[in-house]
Amino acid sequence: MMTNKNPIRVTVIGLGYVGLPLALLLADKHHIVYGIDLDPIKIQSLKKGASYIEGISGKTISNHLDSKRLVVTSSYEPIEKANVVAICVPTPLASSDEPDLQYLIDAGDKIGARLRQQSLVILESSTYPGTTRNVLLPLLERDGKKAGTDFYLGYSPERIDPGSPLSLSVIPKIVSGITEKCQKIIYDFYRKIFLNVTLFSTPEAAELTKLLENSYRFVNISFINEFAFFCDMLQVNVWEIIEAAKTKPFGFSAFYPGPGAGGHCIPVDPIYLSWKAKEIGMSSLLIEAADMMNKKMPKYIVEKVKKLLSTEDLSSEINVL
Repeated sequence: MMTNKNPIRVTVIGLGYVGLPLALLLADKHHIVYGIDLDPIKIQSLKKGASYIEGISGKTISNHLDSKRLVVTSSYEPIEKANVVAICVPTPLASSDEPDLQYLIDAGDKIGARLRQQSLVILESSTYPGTTRNVLLPLLERDGKKAGTDFYLGYSPERIDPGSPLSLSVIPKIVSGITEKCQKIIYDFYRKIFLNVTLFSTPEAAELTKLLENSYRFVNISFINEFAFFCDMLQVNVWEIIEAAKTKPFGFSAFYPGPGAGGHCIPVDPIYLSWKAKEIGMSSLLIEAADMMNKKMPKYIVEKVKKLLSTEDLSSEINVL
């Protein structure tokens, strides 16, 4: 890999809340970044120096565009110039609550047709264990190329907390590779970008780590919402109970009631884990129960608001979800 004196050319595919911060961090490190997104509105906004993500300033975008360290486009052609390709595309759920990998498969197909020799490909999108090896790898090896020899492939889950003032570079980075050589290449690349990089044994371990992190939050958010129901029925202040429990210096982490588990990842990643469990003949009872609880919260919140409004005229304006 080249050093900052000879900037690495990196293509970041997907300029959402994961890809754009990564692209800007790489540009901060004086690498040449080609940002690809198929949404023309995003590309137009970026070219005007306008940010659509909280915590990212338009000035930062403009500075990198002006310095030529950042180029944004809807074309996949920059892959042919890149030493590193980072995939940050959405991995949503289908209507059947199954993983929807259409964006990843499309990106992998485009990369496979354009990949340079000795390039590093990194999947950053949250996904179920086995995706890097069983879905992405075959797309890249389809023309006879071999991972670990002709190119390098690894998985490194994003850990961005949207809206947080915490700098991306200080969030510990998990990396993994398909082969030992892939592990070394991805580790050497990211240790120049992030302050703390941990190498995992396999992509499956890294993929599962991200699902564990968000499933932990999902289950605890759903539990505290159920506990809030319980306190409400007993006419006890749930916030007081949580504050009291926080005084214990061990064995308790505070979660707070709300309208359910929101955001880009927390409602989705646990369902990926549950889907994978079913695929291997298991069931995830806690996640399934947490999902049921999470889906009850909007209606509960609306009913509480209607009750607090106290007048029939006002409450009639609120539709129960």
